Amino acid sequence: MQLYELLRSWEPGFTSKGAKVHLARFNGRERPLDVFIAGNFDRWQAWQSRRNFSRRFVVSLIDAGGGRWLYAGLFEAKGATAVEKPKPHFIYDLQRIASANEYTGRLYVRSAYKERASYVRGETLDDDLEIAELLPERVSYGRFPGFKRVNLRKAQLDIIVLQNIESWRTALSNVKGIYLITDTSNGKLYVGKADGEQGIWQRWSSYVANGHGNNVALAKELGLAGPERRNDFNFSLLEIADIQSTSEEIARRENHWKEVLASREHGYNRNWGERHTNLSRPRVKCVRREVRPVVGRKSGIKRRCSMNKHGLIEAVAEKTGDSKAETGAVIDAFIETVTRAVSDGQTIQLIGFGSFSTGNRAARKGRNPSTGEEMSITAAKTVKFTVGKAWRIQPVDATH
Repeated sequence: MQLYELLRSWEPGFTSKGAKVHLARFNGRERPLDVFIAGNFDRWQAWQSRRNFSRRFVVSLIDAGGGRWLYAGLFEAKGATAVEKPKPHFIYDLQRIASANEYTGRLYVRSAYKERASYVRGETLDDDLEIAELLPERVSYGRFPGFKRVNLRKAQLDIIVLQNIESWRTALSNVKGIYLITDTSNGKLYVGKADGEQGIWQRWSSYVANGHGNNVALAKELGLAGPERRNDFNFSLLEIADIQSTSEEIARRENHWKEVLASREHGYNRNWGERHTNLSRPRVKCVRREVRPVVGRKSGIKRRCSMNKHGLIEAVAEKTGDSKAETGAVIDAFIETVTRAVSDGQTIQLIGFGSFSTGNRAARKGRNPSTGEEMSITAAKTVKFTVGKAWRIQPVDATH
């Protein structure tokens, strides 16, 4: 059976000479199947750079590869509005024919048509468009294919997350792991880790929210946030881990894959910290300064490293998978809470990390750091931090 026979049974007034067939293909920016599954096909098709729908009916088919086309609906063209800005185009009033909607997104046809034209006169495809398959349900990304078969374009990931598809959310939120982003335009790779409480789903959702998952390298170098680049990136899984796995365990596996795939040397991973350590280290700013000889102080060169608040927020956000805004709010709340409690005389004890408390410093004699002369220092109330046993302070290599 051929598609036209089916269309005539749904819409008796349909004729091939009264129809244009829209063979929707990848246009360099959007993939029609992604647009269709996202629910935006009708609006997408209505925008045309030319008067492509000059006949009463429009038969919409989406390229599925290998000569197969997905039936996207039968429309009646009611006219077009010319629009001059931002560039000249037409917005068509295409109304779906309700009687022909039952098989939309379910019916596949096969065609021998090999030309590249996307807007074809209906009679050109007479005796073509043979019905090949009818799906029980409308095509979607609803069925999770298994961890080993995950390979998503960024546009597909957007749809899955924004539609909150249950099978995907359930599978990906119950595992942590290591994932791979492939830039199909040049073959470069980015290896990332998902070690948050909601696993891979949480981490990948951040890419949907802002395009780059709060990762500086992806934001600046890949331009992943730009819609023109969405179809260049594929998301896949290298390794999954139990949801109870520690951040340290996940970080070790991430480092392993960065080494194996050489994504630091030839990809988009930035080489932060030592390459052969178990954990990546957050970025710090180190400066050298000369200490001038004064009374009571040795001269020489000292190396001083520090991380400011912005760097701390960035490091924590990368570790948890939360946004910088969310992380910054938590850190601000932590600082405010500790400051208020200690000011009221309370001791804040974080077992393993350390404790914040107040103390009294007695009056004493000291020296003016500029002149070296003896001076009196008055008594004062102080705030002190006592480090916990879990701290492991690594010796600083003064040659770097």
